[in-house]
Formats: sequence, C-alpha cells, structure tokens
Amino acid sequence: MIFDEVQTFPKEILLPTISMLKNVKELMRTSFLFCTATQPAFEKREKFDGIETITPLIDNPSEIFEKIRRVEFHFIQDLQPINLNNLLDTASMTNGSVLTIFNTKKAAYEFFEVIKKTNYWEKAYHLSTAMCPAHRKLTIKQIRSDLKNGNKIIVSSTQLIEAGVDFDFPCVMRALAPLESIIQSAGRCNRENKLPEYGKVYLFQLEDNGMPDKTYHACAEHAKNLIQSDISRLHNHNFFKEYYSQVVDLFVDPDKNKIMSAQENFNFKTVNDAYRVIQRATEGLFIYHYNEDSRDMIHSIKDTKEFLTRDDYRELQQYTVQVYQNFIFQNSDSCIMLPQGIRVWYGNYDQNTGISVKALEVDKSIV
Repeated sequence: MIFDEVQTFPKEILLPTISMLKNVKELMRTSFLFCTATQPAFEKREKFDGIETITPLIDNPSEIFEKIRRVEFHFIQDLQPINLNNLLDTASMTNGSVLTIFNTKKAAYEFFEVIKKTNYWEKAYHLSTAMCPAHRKLTIKQIRSDLKNGNKIIVSSTQLIEAGVDFDFPCVMRALAPLESIIQSAGRCNRENKLPEYGKVYLFQLEDNGMPDKTYHACAEHAKNLIQSDISRLHNHNFFKEYYSQVVDLFVDPDKNKIMSAQENFNFKTVNDAYRVIQRATEGLFIYHYNEDSRDMIHSIKDTKEFLTRDDYRELQQYTVQVYQNFIFQNSDSCIMLPQGIRVWYGNYDQNTGISVKALEVDKSIV
C-alpha cells in the first residue's frame, strides 16, 4: 500500500492511524511505502508507540541529500514582522519570476491585490481553493507556460501548491510555517536544477501573522526557534525527523480525541465520529458564474434531470468550491439549493481570485 505525501497525516490522529496501519500489516500481511520529501518520525520511541521498523529504500540518504541540493535559504529582516509592502520591495529586487506562499487565503488574496497594481512583472497570478478546480487547473497551466517561455511572473498562493504542483521558480518566498511546509515550498524552487547557481528561498513573517489553527502556529514558532540561530540546519537530512518528534512530544496530542481508549472499550460509534482526516466539515458550492459551460450545466440539470448520476457529480466537481457552513449562513441569499441536491453559488466569482475572499476571511483556511 502506497501513501504519497505522508507528511500530511494529521498529527492529532497520528497514534490511531499508526495503530490501524500496524493492525493491517499484521492481519493482512501488508507492506507500506511512505513517499515524501519530509519523512515524519513514525518510528517507535519512548512515550510514542510508533512503528517498530521503517527501512529506507535509499542508501546513504544524507550524502544524496547534499548532492542534490538546489537552493539556499535566507531570512527577510531576520524574521522580524513585515507588512505586504515590505515583502513587495524584496520581491521586486529579485529580477525574475517569484512564487510567494502564504498560510491563509486572506493573506494570499491581499498580496495579490498589492502586486497587481505594480508593473514589476509581466503577469501576476493568484492560487487558492477559493478558485474552483477548473479555474486552478487553467491558472497552473498558464503559469507553467509562462515559466517555460521565460516570462517574468509573480504568483501569490496558499500552500495548495506544496503537494502535487511541480512548479520550478528561481525564487520562492514562504511565510513562516511548520518545517514540513517550508521544505515542501523549497521543492518549488530550482526544481529541475537548471539554474547556474542555487535557487533562492526567502522566509518571512508578516505583521498580520494569521495561521490556520493553534497547532499550526505552535509548529511554525518551533521551526522558527530551531532555524533562526542556524539556517543551515535546513540542509541537514535528519533535521526534519528531529523537529517532527519534538513537535509531537511538545505541542501535539497524537490521540487528541481519545480514539485508542474508545477502541479498547468497543465504543465504535465514538471512533467513527472522532476519526477525521479532514478535521472541519465543508460543503461544496457549484460556481454558476465561472464560465458559459458552468452556466449551461446548471440549466441542463434544472431542465432535464430529476436525479444525478455518478458521472454528473464528477462533472460538477470541476466547478465546485468547498466552503464552511458559516460562509453559507452569511451568504444564504446567493447560495441556492436545487431540488437535485446541488447547492449553487450565484454570487460574485472573480476570474483572478475566485469566490469572494472577503466573505471567506473568517476561515483561516490553509488550502
């Protein structure tokens, strides 16, 4: 069984997840392959009932890690709080394309509003899950085309690009974040190792230092404390495992919802209700005003279909944005539920930034 981007396992359910994997291994004689650039410390240790043996598939990983080094890390103003105009000043001095990555939709949106008023770059792009999948796919295609053609561009994004989006920028600027996010962001810089020198990764901290939740904030601050005195630690192959084990021991309850004890007491409903890989419930909003195809799709469904097929739902997904219930409550006049069970957004949809981000500010969503 293969797990890609294994560093995204939620830390708060880590112990029950590992317990389940160990049971599957024992009862079903199954092996697991963990794929990631930032391998978490899943091994068993004192006070952590992890996996007995994890075998690396690469010999001498530390040596290889150094040989394939492609970037160098820098702090902006020694990680002292800066504003978006300060960040713009630094970005404008890079003389090339820049990828900026933020922790929240709000920050990514606000920086895009700043950069689109300048003429430092040929084009400016925004990426977040406030945009429907079809919109994101088109934007990613345009960004890749511009990079391939040597156009000078800047992108303001949330961390959605840190997994599965293989950009190759000469310069990446990353808001202070947990170490796994910092390293994943660096993987979007000089990715193909075509630059004559190392790519540049700049770390910064905003004055409005919003983060998705308390655990994320604690992990980011711990990463800051570890690297601020010695940024070269980011090039140490074993550094991430040390960091990961520390944050789990110091800041995270790896069985926050007491799932393990519920299992032991056969409280299976409690286990079912408490185990959530995606912690907060969202609901899909179909974007009516994205383009002509999205409008035609809704008209066709309303006029000809009483029930939807699996293929219908698959088609609808490309024009759907996931939002939290408070967004629907606050914008109920624009969120209409059709008899077929689809909730449609008839409100504003910006062709650069997606569904109204201002109404999404209450979410400190990272994706």
